[in-house]
Amino acid sequence: MTDNAFDSREALTKAVDNRGTRKLDAAGLARRVAALESDNAELLRSNADLMEFASVAAHELRSPLQTIVGFAELLADEAATSTGDDGRQYLDGMRRSARRLEDLVEGLLVYARVGTSVRRREDVDCEQLAAEACENLAARVSAAGATVAWGSLPTVIGDPTELALVFHNLISNAVKYRRPAVQARVHLSAIEVEGQWRIEVDDNGVGIDERHRERVFRVFQRLPGQPADAGTGIGLAVCRRIVEGHGGRIWVEGNAQGGTRACFTVPIPVCWSPF
Repeated sequence: MTDNAFDSREALTKAVDNRGTRKLDAAGLARRVAALESDNAELLRSNADLMEFASVAAHELRSPLQTIVGFAELLADEAATSTGDDGRQYLDGMRRSARRLEDLVEGLLVYARVGTSVRRREDVDCEQLAAEACENLAARVSAAGATVAWGSLPTVIGDPTELALVFHNLISNAVKYRRPAVQARVHLSAIEVEGQWRIEVDDNGVGIDERHRERVFRVFQRLPGQPADAGTGIGLAVCRRIVEGHGGRIWVEGNAQGGTRACFTVPIPVCWSPF
């Protein structure tokens, strides 16, 4: 046998071995993909069950809570003249706690609903969403002596109801967490970055320490040092579910005013037709 013949046979053997290895690798990869798909399907079912449970529980709690709040207010009104200062403080505390629990249940219901129904995809004018959010928050903005303004904001593709919640929560937070004796100023802007719209909400408020900028997006998490009635700790968690459900991301950072810049992205479709 010549050296060339031996080399050819050796090369053929290696080729056969390589094809066999590739087949084994492909079969192993297919098994891993099937296992991952099964795990993912189970995770989706589990998540859906959990969201359904939270939604049903929150819905069932609303009615008795509304009854408690109603009776607490009636009792406080009737006892306003006949109860001492301590009694009135107790009744006011009970009423505030009942209302806070009602807000928590309502927030949990909103959180459970996000992403569990069919998400609409249509043109959404972000300037209109900002205007509607300011209209809904007019009393709070006026009471805080705040100003809310925006530059040119884009039209994006998404669910208008869900995206309206994002604008409402971010503007509400910017007004709420203001500095004492400083007029709150909020400004919205947008830039296009790598095939995405990045929408920014800047304020001159108290700011968020870098250590807590991820924590604020978790359910029931509030900034350290904030009073118990400052918020439910659900709003930013809702925003994250909505933004990530639209294929974007959301985060907070500092800004030049020492306040907070809340940013979220919405992908720009390469080709989009509503039909």
